[in-house]
Amino acid sequence: MADLADMRHELMGHVQAVVTACCDYRSAFDHYSYLYGEDRKEFFRQFLLYGHILTAAEIEAHAENGVPESPPTLQQFREQIDSYEKIYEEVNRIKPISIFQSWMKVVARPFKASLLNVIKWWSLVFKQHLMDHVMHSLSDLDEFIKTSDKGLSKKVGKGDYDGLVEIMGHLLAVKERHSVTDAVFEPLKQTVELLKTYEQELPEEVYKQLEELPEKWNNIKKLAIAVKQHVAPLQANEMTVLRKSCAAFDVEQHRFRERFRKEAPFRFDTKKPYQLLDTKHIEIKQMESAMTSIYESAGLFEVMVPDYKQLKQRRKELCLLKELWDMISLVGACLDDWQTTKWVDINVENMDLECKKFAREIRNLDKEVRAWDAFSGLDSKVKNMLTALKAVAELQNPSIRERHWNQLMQVTGVRFVMDSDTTLADLLKLNLHNFEDEVRGIVDKAVPEMSMEKVLKELKMTWSTMEFQYEPHPRTNIPLLKSDEELIEILEDNQVQLQNLITSKYIAFFLEEVSIWQRKLSTMDSVISLWFEVQHTWSRLESIFIGSEDIRAQLPEDSKRFEGIDVDFKELAYEAQKTPNVVEATNKPGLSQQLEDIQSRLSLCEKALAEYLDMKRLAFPRFYFVSSADLLDILSNGTNPQLVQRHLSKLFDNLARMKFQLDSEQKPTKVGLGMYSREEEYVSFSEPCDCSGQVEVWLSHVLDSMRATVRDEMTEAVMAYEEKPREQWLFDYPGQVSATASHHHSGWLMERQLLDTLEHKEALFFSLRVNQPISLGGSLLHPDLVDNRGWDCLCQGGGRLRECDEGISQEASDPAEHPRYHADRAALQGRQTGIMTICTIDVHARDVVAKMITQKVDNAQAFIWLSQLRHRWSDEERHCFANICDAQFLYSYEYLGNTPRLVITPLTDRCYITLTQSLHLTMSGAPAGPAGTGKTETTKDLGRALGIMVYVFNCSEQMDYKSCGNIYKGLSQTGAWGCFDEFNRISVEVLSVVAVQVKSVQDAIREKKKSFNFLGEDINLVPSVGIFITMNPGYAGRTELPENLKALFRGVQVRFCDLAEIVFWNIQARLHVLGEFTCIGDSQTCSQEMRVLQSLLACRFRPCAMVVPDFELICEIMLVAEGFIGARALARKFITLYQLCKELLSTQDHYDWGLRAIKSVLVVAGSLKRDDPERPEDQVLMRSLRDFNIPKIVTDDVPVFMGLIGDLFPALDVPRKRDLNFESFVRQAVLDLRLQAEDNFVLKVVKLEELLTVRHSVFVVGDAGTGKSQVMRSLNKTYQIMKRRPVWTDLNPKAVTNDELFGIINPATREWKDGLFSSIMRELANITHDGPKWMVLDGDIDPMWIESLNTVMDDNKVLTLASNERIPLNPTMRLVFEISHLRTATPATVSRAGILYINPSDLGWNPPVSSWIDRREIQSERANLTILFDKYLPICLDTLRTRYHLMSDCITRGEGVGTPATVQPSCAALGCAAHDLLAPGSPEHHWLKLRETTGVRCFRKCRTTQLELSCVLTWCHHTLWPLNDLCETSFLGPCGASISQLVDYRVEFSKWWVAEFKTIKFPSQGAVFDFYIDPETKKFEPWSKLIPQFEFDPEMPLQACLVPTTETVRVWYFMDRLLERRRPVMLVGNAGTGKSVLVGDKLSSLDTDAYVVKKVPFNYYTTSAMLQGMLEKPLEKKAGRNYGSPGTKKLVYFIDDLNMPEVDAYGTVQLHTLIRQHLDYGHWYDRTKLSLKEITNVQYVSCMNPTAGSFTISPLLQRHFCVFALSIPGQDALSRIYSTILTQHLTSGNFSGAVQKSAQQLIALALGLHQKVAATFLPTAIKFHYIFNLRDFSNIFQVNVGFTAGLCTPQGLLFSTPECLQHPQDLVKLYLHESNRVYRDKMVEEKDYGTFDKIHLETVEKLYEDIEEALEQTKRMNVYCHFAKGVGEPSYRPVPTWEELNKILVEALDSYNEVNAAMSLVLFEDAMCHV
Repeated sequence: MADLADMRHELMGHVQAVVTACCDYRSAFDHYSYLYGEDRKEFFRQFLLYGHILTAAEIEAHAENGVPESPPTLQQFREQIDSYEKIYEEVNRIKPISIFQSWMKVVARPFKASLLNVIKWWSLVFKQHLMDHVMHSLSDLDEFIKTSDKGLSKKVGKGDYDGLVEIMGHLLAVKERHSVTDAVFEPLKQTVELLKTYEQELPEEVYKQLEELPEKWNNIKKLAIAVKQHVAPLQANEMTVLRKSCAAFDVEQHRFRERFRKEAPFRFDTKKPYQLLDTKHIEIKQMESAMTSIYESAGLFEVMVPDYKQLKQRRKELCLLKELWDMISLVGACLDDWQTTKWVDINVENMDLECKKFAREIRNLDKEVRAWDAFSGLDSKVKNMLTALKAVAELQNPSIRERHWNQLMQVTGVRFVMDSDTTLADLLKLNLHNFEDEVRGIVDKAVPEMSMEKVLKELKMTWSTMEFQYEPHPRTNIPLLKSDEELIEILEDNQVQLQNLITSKYIAFFLEEVSIWQRKLSTMDSVISLWFEVQHTWSRLESIFIGSEDIRAQLPEDSKRFEGIDVDFKELAYEAQKTPNVVEATNKPGLSQQLEDIQSRLSLCEKALAEYLDMKRLAFPRFYFVSSADLLDILSNGTNPQLVQRHLSKLFDNLARMKFQLDSEQKPTKVGLGMYSREEEYVSFSEPCDCSGQVEVWLSHVLDSMRATVRDEMTEAVMAYEEKPREQWLFDYPGQVSATASHHHSGWLMERQLLDTLEHKEALFFSLRVNQPISLGGSLLHPDLVDNRGWDCLCQGGGRLRECDEGISQEASDPAEHPRYHADRAALQGRQTGIMTICTIDVHARDVVAKMITQKVDNAQAFIWLSQLRHRWSDEERHCFANICDAQFLYSYEYLGNTPRLVITPLTDRCYITLTQSLHLTMSGAPAGPAGTGKTETTKDLGRALGIMVYVFNCSEQMDYKSCGNIYKGLSQTGAWGCFDEFNRISVEVLSVVAVQVKSVQDAIREKKKSFNFLGEDINLVPSVGIFITMNPGYAGRTELPENLKALFRGVQVRFCDLAEIVFWNIQARLHVLGEFTCIGDSQTCSQEMRVLQSLLACRFRPCAMVVPDFELICEIMLVAEGFIGARALARKFITLYQLCKELLSTQDHYDWGLRAIKSVLVVAGSLKRDDPERPEDQVLMRSLRDFNIPKIVTDDVPVFMGLIGDLFPALDVPRKRDLNFESFVRQAVLDLRLQAEDNFVLKVVKLEELLTVRHSVFVVGDAGTGKSQVMRSLNKTYQIMKRRPVWTDLNPKAVTNDELFGIINPATREWKDGLFSSIMRELANITHDGPKWMVLDGDIDPMWIESLNTVMDDNKVLTLASNERIPLNPTMRLVFEISHLRTATPATVSRAGILYINPSDLGWNPPVSSWIDRREIQSERANLTILFDKYLPICLDTLRTRYHLMSDCITRGEGVGTPATVQPSCAALGCAAHDLLAPGSPEHHWLKLRETTGVRCFRKCRTTQLELSCVLTWCHHTLWPLNDLCETSFLGPCGASISQLVDYRVEFSKWWVAEFKTIKFPSQGAVFDFYIDPETKKFEPWSKLIPQFEFDPEMPLQACLVPTTETVRVWYFMDRLLERRRPVMLVGNAGTGKSVLVGDKLSSLDTDAYVVKKVPFNYYTTSAMLQGMLEKPLEKKAGRNYGSPGTKKLVYFIDDLNMPEVDAYGTVQLHTLIRQHLDYGHWYDRTKLSLKEITNVQYVSCMNPTAGSFTISPLLQRHFCVFALSIPGQDALSRIYSTILTQHLTSGNFSGAVQKSAQQLIALALGLHQKVAATFLPTAIKFHYIFNLRDFSNIFQVNVGFTAGLCTPQGLLFSTPECLQHPQDLVKLYLHESNRVYRDKMVEEKDYGTFDKIHLETVEKLYEDIEEALEQTKRMNVYCHFAKGVGEPSYRPVPTWEELNKILVEALDSYNEVNAAMSLVLFEDAMCHV
């Protein structure tokens, strides 16, 4: 096989050598090709005319006047013939046969023979011409001699005039030929001799003539002399006669002139003008014949004859008369023909055009005729006709009716019948030109009347077909009127139209009809509005009064009334359905009255219902805190307590459900036995609760039973505290009771011991029962177990305490040996929260005791003790009281369940003091401070300490004064507390009213009223009511509180305390404790304290500063509560770590080291300790700190953080707690989603699960493309695999407005419109199963919406709406926020959620690429792609990061290098290229399939190289090319020119690539970006190969022309393939780069049967609602909630100016969020129905200008698009584009060759000038319009500057004509004119004019030589226009002089003024330049 291959190779080499030799042999004859290729006739013609063949230069040089003729000499003939003879000899020497390589024979004999024959023919042509010349010349001379001899030989006598004339003619001929004939003989002889040398024989006759003719010619000359002498006397006589004839003829012409003026048809009323013209023509002709004879005779006899001007003038006048009367006849015939035209057939427009044409032709007649009467008559006739036609045109208006004709006849006084037979003549009889104003008045009246008639007609048509749509009522199936927005819109529009008609002054004729329709539509409007109101009210009340038996029983009269309403409404509904037409249905007699009657009765029912609800609220005030819908549901099911149970959590703090007594059938009765909290703590009622009767009654019983039960439990607990062991005592009572009783007992003991002497302090500590440990989760906890040694330092004589401490420590050393450990462990787990609460309280008690010992307190009235919140039990009253300072509060006994309590710190104590003192002083509390300082939680905890219900309301701008008033009304009657979180988010207008409402409540409490008037209603007052507001001052979206509101609240501010507050505390203690003021210290201190006191008491609230929370103390106490023994040391390490993190780690928006973050970590630590009790505590804490914080740490900070962990916990390396079973599910889920189950990715999923376990709100933060969505989807898929039934709902909150998101109350109707978020959350809350339910909020953080979720995200876990509805966040529900950053989030938001930060390096480029490769079909292709990516991508990314810094900066502004956001679009483009390369049927596809099926490695190396090259080139093009263009955009000047130190990154990268990867051999010319791989040849081909031929269409605007370039072809290539695969595409570039044209051209080329294109233009004011409307317009409903493009077509949305819409204050474009929601999730939401809409089979193409609008778009949106940047074309590209256009224009217009050749030079001039102008004239604040881009450059070539008479007046180089441009200098002058119009006309200062002119001149002189003369001409005059030859002849050409331009414009102005209203203009030079 190898030998055969070698032989084949050798054979092919020989063949190739022979082919080359043969081709060379053939080429040797190419220089003879002109002999048989040129046109022989044309060649000889030019030779005879010019003596040689003309060159192109000669033709161009004499293009204007033609090349002057220069006949060839005899020598030139000789040279030409000799050249052919020489060629003949050369050809004759050619060998007839040639042999190559011994085996190839070429026979040239036929070619040689043919060529010799052709040469002979060429030579013969010249020889034959010489022979013919000789013979013809001799023959002509011989004939002339014979004729002359004969004529001169005749005899002439006296009187023989004819003979004499003949003789004189011959003499004249001989005289004229004398000199020519004398010189002809010698050249003829030379010619004959030349022909002899070429052996050309002439006839013998020629030789004979050549010898004889010279002598004959001499004889003729002698004869002529003799004859002339002979006839001289006769000639003299004849001359005398001729002179007399001339004089007589002159007299005759003057007589004829007078006769002509009298008889010729100069008057317009001449009869038979043409007969007169014929007569005069005959007379003039006779006289002209005589004159001609005189002239001929005078020429023969050499006599001077006068010029007969009069006769010539008469001939001219006759011609003018003929022309004039032709015009008169033409006009008359035309007008006469028009007059017979029927009225209906009159085409006034054509007639008017004809008349104007006649007028122009008349004006173009010779000016002499203007003085004639015929001309004046004709002109008047045409003008009158024009005037009449105007009137006729107006009368032709379709608005003219018969009544208008009657009015016209009355005005003109002419009567006629206006019918179909009426002609134009009938109208002209009216003399309309005399009644122009009257006609205009009638028409002016008729036009608006017609508009009215049209409106009324359309109105009739509209409402004749308009029908109501109905939908069945869901419960009764009654047909209900369906809301039709289109109908309402049409009705409103028509009403406005009728109102406009009624105000018109032309309404008289239609007044009655309009009034009727106005009444109909008004009735219709009121009826429809009334109907909808009635229908809405009926639908809402039907289920209440008909469907609810309980309410029917409660409101019997109103129920009976509603039954009548129900019957009447149903009757109306059925009756309306029978009459579908809207007008007929609504205008039925009595319908409006019926509806009004029903409405009035419904209003009574509504009023009764409202009064009923108010009555119910008054009866049970907690109903104020549920929405009306919930209240109606409660009332409807009031008799069934089991159905009301789901609302109990909204009415009580922690009463979730009740236990009912069962009857004999085990069915629940209406007797309540106990209550369950949300924590499933059960508490039996002290007495069974009767739940029968009305709902408000039995709910009151439940409330009383709840309070009585708590009170009884507390009574028993207080009594049993001393009797039972503490751990047993804890388990015997509810958690709330245990905590309160324990707190009471500690306080009671402390007060009892403080009454004794100091010696009894040891007994005090012993009595605090420190020797009674509490077992919790395997640890023995006690308040002093944090650090028992601290007690030794605090106690003097503490021996008994130390002994007790030793005993406790001994028990704690081995908790497993404790006798109660095993028995009580299960119970402890159920009471864990309660035990932690007890620990928290006890530790606080310990700290208070320690503080008192430190300060040596020995009095129970000491302020340090009085300032503590103390519970006191009164045995006499059997009540619990809470005391703090001088304030005392009765415990409210609200059941709080087993909820945790806030860690009590000095900050908490201060807040307690301030809030309780504000209540004590009948004021309100207003904690204010940064996020995470515990404002709301402290208020709630104080409420829990007092056993009172605390309602937390998340304030928002949707709340108005009425909703706030209802809340205050409920609080006042229940005595509960209201905590208004973020109170200053309410609008300031509402806050002003709220201040009055709060003041009225406070005034009533202050006056100790039992009831008071609130908002016009008397309500009861429970004085325990408290109103508190919390604020984050200075945060986004906050308002300043009004002054009247500030005075009502006691301020609590988070800041460091100052002297005034310390002084105040001391003064307060002395005033309240001692009852007197005692000064401590000197008099100066005393006076200072007095001044502070006076200033503070002068205010309405007493401020108290709160220091920043003591994080270490909080941490210590919580660690104790979680079961940690070494809590103090661990807390110190904990807080030290967070403090160092805050100081040493980088500043990140998502870092939160505050209280909420601390608490979350501690919860995790407690959970880990309980799960692994044997592990040392420091390891547990270290693990929780590390594992909980690492997910939110950015990559760069991880080493620092781990270093801090290592320093604080040295030598500890605790492995991460892992759930291997769960991780296996995660991996399976990841693989099911076709993702890469990498450890890092799985870890992120696990971390998200851990976060969701601890926090109910989680932020998943990361850049675009880092895998946030995939992490969430993977966890959701894991839940599905685990059969946990997850529920996922997603929403972009920025895609809708806040009102659409959370709902809003209609201020007029008080009707609540639900919001999207509230609707979704309610649906999730109503799902009963316990699977995870996620609300994924994928959108930018905006304080305006996320602050409304504060109560959802914090521990309240409830969404409070402006409707007073409270939607709880169930334990299975989670809020998951997917965001890219937290820059716009407030600290309040950041602290409320857990953070999972996904670093770009966590995922990298490999997983998405691997996932994409895994989706490829062929295994071998997947393997090769993996190798190629590993080979090229890492090093390229590294180069981009390290080498190209400017590019890195550019990328930083958009997307990171190497992130999936960068690589994924590249994969999409690579998929397109691979599809072309590996298309089915291709060799590559075959080899890949063969390799896959056989397993044989037969995939050829060369083919691998092609795949490799395709991958490389595609990645380079899609990733590096766009990024490079983006960089260029930032640094390029005009036309893409370099400004300073510009680096072409394409070239740089190409050089690096070629040097780095030498195995791939690119072509040496060009960069790697300049090539693609041809799918057919598999070779590198330049993109320029794909550039199609451009054909310029003169009819198409230049702005819409797309001249293909390398760059546009490249973009088109990728865009074409990406569109096929439905990938979003975006083109980015500056103005004028052709983005929209390129996309529009591509989309217009799509198959209309397969695609639908919807253009969606953006502007600054486009909103998301408008966008959604535009996007939904072409969609059609498919099935269910699925929507898509019509039929099976694909819908393409073309979004132009993507970055143009407004950017809100927080950096978000609302429209982009809607698009992103669709691209991310495939749907958006119906804004009205709040339902999901799945949008399928659509795709996006967009364009944006990065130098306009918002400059950039969100990377979250951009990552979906394959982005291609179109930079400003460079010099080469612009030169190619415009030279192509200009060259095609010049070529198609047949311009001269010189002009065509100068096109390229002109383009260079234009580009150079544009660049300099754009760089010199920069925009400023005043000259903001100095922006010169490619559009200005294009305007030089083509621009439509305006419209004249409906016709476009184009200007520019492309409108030039060959007559205009004859020389290259003309093209330059035209360019100078156009550039002045485009650039100079933008200038505003003389200085700028001068600068521009200087640049202009320098640029032209630089590129053109010998241009000075043309420049001088342009200085004098250089104006081009389309009327240079007159207005009637449009042709773009120069105007020669200013005088001619002025003349043309004056004539045009006069012409305009003749037809239109006169316009007086002064035409100075500058004005004329710009006409």
